[in-house]
Parts: sequence; C-alpha cells; structure tokens
Amino acid sequence: MRSMKVFCHTSAVYTSFLNTVHIEIGSQKKHRRKRSVYMDCTENDHDMRCCRYPLKVNFTSFGWHFVVAPTSFDAYFCSGDCKVGYLEQYPHTHLAALTTSATPCCSPTKMSSLSLLYFDDNHNLVLSVIPNMSVEGCSCS
Repeated sequence: MRSMKVFCHTSAVYTSFLNTVHIEIGSQKKHRRKRSVYMDCTENDHDMRCCRYPLKVNFTSFGWHFVVAPTSFDAYFCSGDCKVGYLEQYPHTHLAALTTSATPCCSPTKMSSLSLLYFDDNHNLVLSVIPNMSVEGCSCS
C-alpha cells in the first residue's frame, strides 16, 4: 500500500516569488492479509481451474506520462475452466449449473479500487479513486 505526503515549503529568500510543493510517495507498513478463499495462479501453474492470474499495467509504457502515481499497478485477470468436477469449491454455482443449461464461466467476483494521482488537461494535480480496477477474486458464475 502506498501513501502520499504533501508538504508546502516557502523559501525564506524568495518568499514573494517562490512556493514549492514537495511530494513524497512511500510504502506503508505491510499488514497481514486474511487467507483468501480464491485461487491465485501463475502462468507456470498447470491448474486448469478458475484462477486469478497476475497482470501488471504500466501507465508509462502506454505513454500516459500525466499519471504521477502509481506508475503501474496489479490489475490481475480471471481464467480457467468451470467444469462440474471443479464446482465443489463453489456450492451455489454447482446447484445453479444443475438447474440451467448455461455453462458457468470464470469471472471476477471481487474487485478493488485504485487511487490515481495525475495531471488533468488544465495541469491541475488531481487525486481520483477509480472503482473496479483490480481483480481481488475469481470464481465460476
């Protein structure tokens, strides 16, 4: 988790001419995370069940230089099979699959927001919270 501190400094020599803003972006203490009921996989895993896979989004590589922080974030994506044998982990989906002809698919079931610091068209520094930017969990639905 990142935090941001904003300091306003006034230069004693150039008081009438210069005010500066100093921004520090650093990491906060890591907190213990609850054990997840969702599966996380990597491209090296051979598990075919519904999993959350890593996906790094880098704003700089998109040419989005107006984004100040974060310059990248972990978006993740869902992929995998939702076969009847795999559905025991998801009891509701198993029951739903028995009553409908639609096949369940692996999709995000929990999302989180992203705080984004950027310059707008008028060169103002803006902090926005954008919902549903990172997949927290996947399941068959």
